[in-house]
Amino acid sequence: MRYRKDLYMRKTRMSKEEKSWFSRVIGSLFTLVTLFMCCICVVLSGQIYSAGGFDPVIEKWNEVSGSLNLNELKEWIFLEKWINGQILQVSSNSYQLVGNQMYEVADHEVLTIDDGIVIYCAEQNDSLMVMVRQDNGLIVTYGQLNEVFCREDDRVVAGSVLAKVQDQVYLDFSWQGESISYEEALAFEN
Repeated sequence: MRYRKDLYMRKTRMSKEEKSWFSRVIGSLFTLVTLFMCCICVVLSGQIYSAGGFDPVIEKWNEVSGSLNLNELKEWIFLEKWINGQILQVSSNSYQLVGNQMYEVADHEVLTIDDGIVIYCAEQNDSLMVMVRQDNGLIVTYGQLNEVFCREDDRVVAGSVLAKVQDQVYLDFSWQGESISYEEALAFEN
């Protein structure tokens, strides 16, 4: 019995040594490949710089991106942390004033007025409320909501479905703490 145990210990020890040797070889190989790639990047950067700098590369990139419409693709794919996969694009987003900052909406859908980021989303007075900081700096508060399709830090685009309401939505527009009208908000440019 003891003989078997000694034999097992020797086999285990050898396999650990073999594993250690193999991991050292792989680690050294990885380090060499990484070092080689860094050297290639340095040499290529030097060649580009000596051939006239990075301006020709940037010009070529703009030429290629213009022909492939990569700028439209970049607008379509948000590369920020606040991507929202539930954006639904719709055709129009007009609100009809009913009175005292209450607006009537079509099909019970609340649509975003302009591109922006959701900065606040919570329940308030038995309904839901969402605040969006538009890209132009204007803060729009959507209130009296029944169902919300966004979260804080989500990116929203103009005309996307933000929430649903039963009949009317509360809208408030503010710029640097000052309240402005719906018409001023639509024409607002920072």
